[in-house]
This record gives sequence, structure tokens and C-alpha cells, in this order.
Amino acid sequence: MLCKSCDTERHRMWLESKQKKEKDGADRIDTAAVSAQAADVVQQQTAERRAAVKSQGNKETGSRQFTRSTADNETPGKTADLVTTDDSKPSVVINELLMYAVYYRDRSAASSLRSVILNYYSGTEIAVAKKQLISSFGQYLCDSNLSTERRSSTQRSASEAEIDDILELLEIVDNLNVQASVQFVAAKYDRLPGYGPEEINVCSLIDRQVAADKNITELTNKVDALSSSRVLDYQPIKEAFATLNKDITTSMQSIQKHLSDLTGNIHSATKPVHADAAERDRQCNVVVFGIPENSNRNSWRNKVLEVLRHAAGHEISVSDAFRLGRYNTAKCRPVLVKLQSVWDRRTVLSGSRKLTDVPEFRRSVYIYPDEPVEVRRRKMFDKMKARAVAEGKQVSITDDVLSVNGADVFSLSRGFIRESRLGVTASQNGQ
Repeated sequence: MLCKSCDTERHRMWLESKQKKEKDGADRIDTAAVSAQAADVVQQQTAERRAAVKSQGNKETGSRQFTRSTADNETPGKTADLVTTDDSKPSVVINELLMYAVYYRDRSAASSLRSVILNYYSGTEIAVAKKQLISSFGQYLCDSNLSTERRSSTQRSASEAEIDDILELLEIVDNLNVQASVQFVAAKYDRLPGYGPEEINVCSLIDRQVAADKNITELTNKVDALSSSRVLDYQPIKEAFATLNKDITTSMQSIQKHLSDLTGNIHSATKPVHADAAERDRQCNVVVFGIPENSNRNSWRNKVLEVLRHAAGHEISVSDAFRLGRYNTAKCRPVLVKLQSVWDRRTVLSGSRKLTDVPEFRRSVYIYPDEPVEVRRRKMFDKMKARAVAEGKQVSITDDVLSVNGADVFSLSRGFIRESRLGVTASQNGQ
């Protein structure tokens, strides 16, 4: 049996637990009421927005302002609390499609934005974007009929319907002033269109080409129908069709030219980015030649660390090391070594001549910087040419192919053509 003080304490704890349960039940009732009221406000604002867009010619910004002002005038009080956003830091959601849609939603016509998304993204990406949008704003969109999964019909595909749902759902969260609570970002920049919906882009050119093909088909059908009639004179129709076909062909050529120019601009704009990234990756790399092949990876890795230690004069930290090329019993593959810093790379390269002081590495192990294949082949090309000239051999160059004594030995595009007798091998110079 409990003492009096213990009994009193347990009675107090029981009363606090009971009061907490009653308070939680009241909060759940208030939350359900607020959610129901929010759903009513969302449906009302969506209906008003559609009416405003229809009357003002698809001007999204004006329609949202009209919807907000109408909602504020008709449902004051708790409605204003529902659309009040929190000042806390927004959550981050990674989705390239939603980032593109949110950014250009107020900067372009809805039809243009819809066309770009439909032509650029796949059906799976569109479906995933819709699910992420609903998940990010679940408490505001869970009761909306736009949250249901769409299926293809005879009038339009499921992707088209879900794109319209995404734009409508973004409109809803914008009207509730909760869009700022979530920040959509992109992780894969190659999944972002490199143009705005209103700019001349691949999608607009494709739409024009499809429209031109449709016109050609219609005109062809009409001409075939007229040709089957015996009353009409065929010659004027043929001449008109030939003229029209010529004009359409000219237009198609112009469209193809613009498309080719656009594709070339995109490639020229992205190529330096990839080149710079590859160059940055090589800034900390060296290539070690002459490390014997061994099935035990730790064995030849330890040999690489020993070579680097002799060259630098101290221990060198290595991020990664791996062989280049396919395994060949008659050939010793070079090792690409990724160092921790550019300074370590400079120290190793400047001290590589110290390897000649070690009998084990003398004239068998070499260290070279990691360079693009074009640079390595150019250096090899110049070196073989200079050595052949110094030895008094006949040298000729035709279409970037070096010939020594009438035999092709090296090409800038293919590397070594056959085994050279100039005392330099491919494995020693990193072809």
C-alpha cells in the first residue's frame, strides 16, 4: 500500500494526463474545422481565377491579384490566418520541372510554358513532379480534386492533364500565400531547358513543323479529291499546288536552318563548360608509367605510393589510383593517380627526376602530368619528328600523319599506327 505522499503525487499526475488528452482532442477538432474551411476557400478562389483568366485573356498575374482581393473581401477573419505564411526558413525540394514551372509561371504565357514542359519532359518526370508538389503542400492540397492520378483519354494524354493540374495546384498554393515555404531547386542542370517559354526554341520550331506537315496533308487530300473530279481543269490546280509546295518547302528549309543554328548554339555554349570541368579534374592528377602488373591491387598501389614518396621527398596522400586501358599480358598499363591538392601534384612532377637515383625505378618508372589525349599526342608527334630529323631519317607529314622513311608511324587522330623504332613507346608517353 502506497503512503499518503505517493498517493497524492500519483493523483496529481493522473489529473495532468487527463487534462492533456482533453486539450489534444480539442486541438484536433479545431484542425479539422480549419482544414475544411481551407478547402472551401481553395475551391472558391480556383473558380474565381478561372473566370478572371477567361475574361482577361490568360493574364495570370492580374487574375491572381483579383482572386486574392475578392477572397480577402468576402472571407475575412480566419481566412486571412490560413493564407499567412511562416517566416521560418523554407524547405528545399529537388525537382527540375517544378523549379522551371515556378520561375516562368509569371514570366510567360501559360500555353507556352505548358508546351515546353510537355515537349521537354517525359511522362514519368511529369507524374513524379506532380506527386512531389502534392507531398510538399499536402495539408493544403490533400482535399483538392486535382490531386488524383490522371489517365489518358481519346481527347488528351495523361501527361497533358497532369501538366494542367501542376499549374492549377501552383496557382492554389500561391493564392494561399504558402508557396514561399517551399523552395524548388535543380540538381541536374541538363534536365532544365536552356531557354524560356517565350523564346525561339526547339519546341516552338517543332510545333511549326507539325503545323506545316498538317497543312501539307490537308492540301494533298484536297488536291486528290479535285483530281478525281472530271469536271475541273487539272492544270491550274497542279500549278497552284506546285507553287504552294515550293513555298512550303522554302519555309521548311528556313525552319530547319533555324533549328540547326539553335542546336549549334546550344552545343557551343555547353562545350566550354564540359571542357573546363575536365580541366579542373586533371589539375590534381598524375600518370605513373612502368608499375608492373599485379593481380593484387594493394601490391601495385603500395608501389605507386613508394614512387610518389621518392619523387616528393615525403609521404603523399592519394585520393584514388587505377589502371588505364584493358589488361594485356604484353603491355604494362599506366596508373592514373588522383592527389589531394594541386601543390602535391607540382611537388611530385618537379621531383620526378629523383627517380633516377633509385636503382629500382631508374629507366623503368616515369611520372607525367594528366593531360588531354590531344595534348599528349601532339607532344608525342613533335618528339618523334624531332628525333627522326636528328637521326637523319626522311620525315614527311600528310594530313596530320607522320611518316618516317616512307612508313606511317604516328597520327594525331589515332596515335601510334605501328611499333616505332625511334626508341619511344606508347606506354611510356601515355597515348
